[in-house]
Amino acid sequence: ADFVQRDARAQVADSGGAGVPLVFSHGYLMNHTMFDRQVEYFRSRCRCIAWDARGHGQTVWEGAFNYWDSARDLLGLLDALGIDKCVHVGMSQGGIVGMRAAMLAPERFHGIVQLATQAGPVPDSGDDTFERTMDDWVANGADQAKVEFLASFILGPGADHEYWHRAWFGMSKAQVRDATGCLMSIDALFDR
Repeated sequence: ADFVQRDARAQVADSGGAGVPLVFSHGYLMNHTMFDRQVEYFRSRCRCIAWDARGHGQTVWEGAFNYWDSARDLLGLLDALGIDKCVHVGMSQGGIVGMRAAMLAPERFHGIVQLATQAGPVPDSGDDTFERTMDDWVANGADQAKVEFLASFILGPGADHEYWHRAWFGMSKAQVRDATGCLMSIDALFDR
C-alpha cells in the first residue's frame, strides 16, 4: 500500500488488527523491512505499521527534504490510516523523525521508543571518510567497498548483511544523495 503526502508517496506495510497502533520508522538507508521481525512478533496484539521514509525503499519523493518534512509525513500517515494516537518506534533516523513528530503533535503519541538515535547533529569526528564515501557513492554508484563500509557503520551482530548489501546496490543515486543530505542537516533539539 502507499499514501500520498504533499510531494511524496510513501510505501506502507500495515498489519491491520486491533490494539494500540505501533508505527515503525527505519534507519538511514534502510527501509520498512528492517522491522519485519518486530511486526511479526507484535501483530497478534497490536496494529503494526512500517513505512519507507522519503529517499528510502519504494517511497517516491520530489526534491531535497529534512527530518521535519519526514515528521510531517509521519503525521500525514497517521491521518491517512485513521490513527488518532500511536506508539512510535524509531531506529536511528526513525527516532529523529519520531522526536520531531512528537514535538509537532504530542497529542498523537502514547509514547516514542528511541533506538540508537540522537537529538543533535552528527558529531564532527575530524574524519571525513563517511562524507567522502557517500559523495563518491552519489557520483559513481555503489560498489562492494562502499556497501561494506556502510554495513560496518550501520549493521550490528545478527543482521543479514547480504540482504542489506542487495538493497543498497539497488538504491538510486538520488536516494543516496537526498537521504545523506538530510542526515547531514540535522538540527539540534537539546534545548527543546
